[in-house]
Amino acid sequence: MNHAAETFSTALGTAAVQPARVVAVLPANAGAWVQPARETAPTWALCTVGCQGLVPGQDVLLAEDATGSVYIVGALPCADLEEPRPTLRAPSGARAELSEDGTTLRVLSPGGDLVFEYDPAANRTVCRVPRGDLQLATDDGDIDLCSGRDLRLTAGRAVHVHAESAIELGASPLGSLGALLRLGRDLLHLRGPTVRLEAERADLTATHLSCQGQSATGRFTSARVIAERIETWTGELVSRAREVHQVVEGLWNVKADRLRAVARTGLRLGGRKVHVAADEDVKVKGKKISLG
Repeated sequence: MNHAAETFSTALGTAAVQPARVVAVLPANAGAWVQPARETAPTWALCTVGCQGLVPGQDVLLAEDATGSVYIVGALPCADLEEPRPTLRAPSGARAELSEDGTTLRVLSPGGDLVFEYDPAANRTVCRVPRGDLQLATDDGDIDLCSGRDLRLTAGRAVHVHAESAIELGASPLGSLGALLRLGRDLLHLRGPTVRLEAERADLTATHLSCQGQSATGRFTSARVIAERIETWTGELVSRAREVHQVVEGLWNVKADRLRAVARTGLRLGGRKVHVAADEDVKVKGKKISLG
């Protein structure tokens, strides 16, 4: 027994006693944390003679001396008590305990909410914040979140990702470049063997737009292009349409080494003035030619 407990126990005299229940026992300190019946927070109490061998969950009697020290002066037999689960309680009411089957370690908040759970049988560890914020911070170093399988981010409202220099998302199977999305301070880089964009409505606005590729295919129910100037450079241009309507307010100028227009049913040229000129021959051929 602790010498202080033996000295002060003689000064208890006829002090009033109150019932309590043992929460945690610390034999090395000759005392225990106890939960008085009329209080909400556990209290530290010293053991007196005859109160050794206490176990969590056992009912005891407490007495307080003139200095305010609390002593365990009596204990009820615990032979009929079930083997209690090991529990460690803090003065705030938070506690650490084992599950009923003794395989899972849990840490609970003062309100009984789960904060931490370790289940080695299921290979699962859970860290949870019942209320308030959770911050992982380092003033000078990196933070790595590593998973051998999947990594999920789920939020009830929004997910915000910010970096001073760049943000990079990549999926690269072994031996290939894979897909990459990189957001830099002045560059958005999107790369992938196949890129697919799906949207009910899409708006693209750019001061300068450049597209390069070996082939391009587009299918539209309706398409409209408005531009001040369009230049097209190509080795061969093939257009197929059921009908073509062109309206030119100014000059329509076509320059070619050869120009051929073939109409299956009819060809008509009209204008207020029509001028046909050739450096050499001009041939007009038909079954019937009408002039004037």
